[in-house]
Amino acid sequence: MRADMAPEVSLGGVLVRPEENSLCVDGEEIHVEPKVMAVLQVLMAHAGEVVGRQTLMETVWAGRVVGEEVLTRCISELRSALGDKAGDPRFIQTVPKKGYRLLTEPAAPETPVYRRRIIAIAAAAVLTVTAFLAVWLANQPAGPTRIAVLPFGAEAREHHLGSGVAEEIINTLVTLPELRVTSRTAAFAERPETDPKQIGAELDVDALLTGTIRRTEEGFRMSVQLVEVKSGDHLWADTFEGPESSFYAMQDEIVASVASTLGLPTEAPLKVARATADINALDLYLLGRHHWHERTPEGLERAVVYFQQAIDEDPGMSQAYSGLADAYLLQASYDNRDSNAAVALAGPLIDQALLLDPESADAYASRGILLQSQGDYQAAETALTRAVELNPNHSMAHMWLGNAIMAHGDLNGAFLHYEAAFALDPQHPAVTHNYLNTMIELGRYEQARGILATRASADRSILKMTAQLALQAGDWDQAAAFADAMADDPTGAHLLRWQLEVRRQNLTGAETHLGAAARATPQDERVYLAALEHQTLAPGAMQFHSVFSYWEDQTEKPYKVLLMSRAWKAIAQVQRGDLAPATTELSALLGELEYSYPPFRLKILSHLLIALEGTGQREAYERWRMEAFDDLSGFLSSGWGSFEFQVERGYLLAAAGDPEAAAESFRAAGLLGDISGLRLSGDPRIPEAAEPLQDFI
Repeated sequence: MRADMAPEVSLGGVLVRPEENSLCVDGEEIHVEPKVMAVLQVLMAHAGEVVGRQTLMETVWAGRVVGEEVLTRCISELRSALGDKAGDPRFIQTVPKKGYRLLTEPAAPETPVYRRRIIAIAAAAVLTVTAFLAVWLANQPAGPTRIAVLPFGAEAREHHLGSGVAEEIINTLVTLPELRVTSRTAAFAERPETDPKQIGAELDVDALLTGTIRRTEEGFRMSVQLVEVKSGDHLWADTFEGPESSFYAMQDEIVASVASTLGLPTEAPLKVARATADINALDLYLLGRHHWHERTPEGLERAVVYFQQAIDEDPGMSQAYSGLADAYLLQASYDNRDSNAAVALAGPLIDQALLLDPESADAYASRGILLQSQGDYQAAETALTRAVELNPNHSMAHMWLGNAIMAHGDLNGAFLHYEAAFALDPQHPAVTHNYLNTMIELGRYEQARGILATRASADRSILKMTAQLALQAGDWDQAAAFADAMADDPTGAHLLRWQLEVRRQNLTGAETHLGAAARATPQDERVYLAALEHQTLAPGAMQFHSVFSYWEDQTEKPYKVLLMSRAWKAIAQVQRGDLAPATTELSALLGELEYSYPPFRLKILSHLLIALEGTGQREAYERWRMEAFDDLSGFLSSGWGSFEFQVERGYLLAAAGDPEAAAESFRAAGLLGDISGLRLSGDPRIPEAAEPLQDFI
């Protein structure tokens, strides 16, 4: 057996691990560059023999012309790692004018794992490899190096394999604090260009890792290149070829070589996650994740099939169980699977995933989503916090944790995790939406506008947020332009125009657009809730019969729709002066809602106070007034500060008998947007004699 091919050998008390490019000396793990290990492997293969310098260079550098100083540096690094001395060698002896001899016989090596075919590095001919890398590293800007890993090229039927390898490399490299790795969403985006310089510039990175993966009769062949974006030169390139059992070892070599080439320190050998030793199970799992990422009914159905097949192939594969659970849970949102059925299917799978791997961040993240779907946000927060602890770079876990925290109104706490998710995956639509939406709720409008300006306006959620900011700012033309751009959502476009006309105080025009939406899609819950709200602004407006008749006939309304419709109907009662039943309904709603959207909760509270005062229920009025102030204090300490929040806060403070504080809140709203139309959503029972409010009512 050849020592140069052994996955692990003993060399005079030193444990040599070629696959990991490491030496274990007196219990200390020492990482060496891949070429340094390659030199040692050649010497071990010819232990006791003199190996010529030319032979070493031709073997290790595969015939590429390099200066002898490169080999000298490798020998020097080996001696340093082994604690050897050139003048009194124990391991490596220099034979003048001939080469080097390994003095220590290695232990019997084992079967080779994979072989490497070195590809030439395309550096300038006047520079050695070492000098080239030194110059490149010296010219990098201050701060972390930025890198993107593109999906590895593969045959069409193996597309998932190329994406899976690239994703595992991303997940491993992202653990290095000195490296900034572009998110999967951005790196995997479809793009027509193939020029690395152009792609690198688009992704704003210093280096680009690209590769191909191909199945061979023996197993796999991976060819990889690390390219400097600015010049287009190769910093490092290599090809690995071996049996299926070498699949992970090849990836370990890739991430180690990238870190070494970029001069990044590593405390321990980098290793990609080992999902399973069964390559067929891995193949099926990667197919499942590939279709899961599509987020379509058809894709999720395929994902379910492939995840189940992966489990059948390897019942001990934890990730396959959490993947199948994720697919079932997403089907409740994308494929009309009953949410209770999805939970019933997903629960045992998540339990099994954690039984197989108690430290699985994916499984804890899945459990968090399941608990959120059951409304147990506190338990969901606990599970997702554990997921983030296990994998701080899990962008989805951060986002879902933000959702759980947001569910009980802690805007500042939620924003921290949305911000972390956005830093990890700034191109993901859901991550971007939650991050920007929370930024707006915090009142950070200019910051949100700056980010929105860089986003594609074709994204519906981005369009909606930008349109809402335009509405609040009083930029009617821009808001109308956004409505015109919503060709794929005509109902949404009508509702945006309805909001626009309400803000312009043109209730007749608003009613026209709302009527068009009602005739087109009476079954749309957005139209139903807008019609209920419109009747609180204009009690004499059309009755939107098609909408109300449809929804009144529904025996089972979605929970959110049921609560919102009850609230708007009670608010309309206050507006009409029908106060007694309104006090009963609004009090009941506030008691039922453990948490509700703060601006809307303030709206309910303000109308309840008006109704209680109007019916002379002073004791109840004082009790709810104190609760309202407690709520306000909590919301403010949690960071709420949007235009809508400040407006509703103003109305609540006015209804609570504090016109001066109400005026301050309206002025705060005025700093964020146009408040000229606020009287439409106010209540005429706010005392108009209150001097501080004359500018606002």
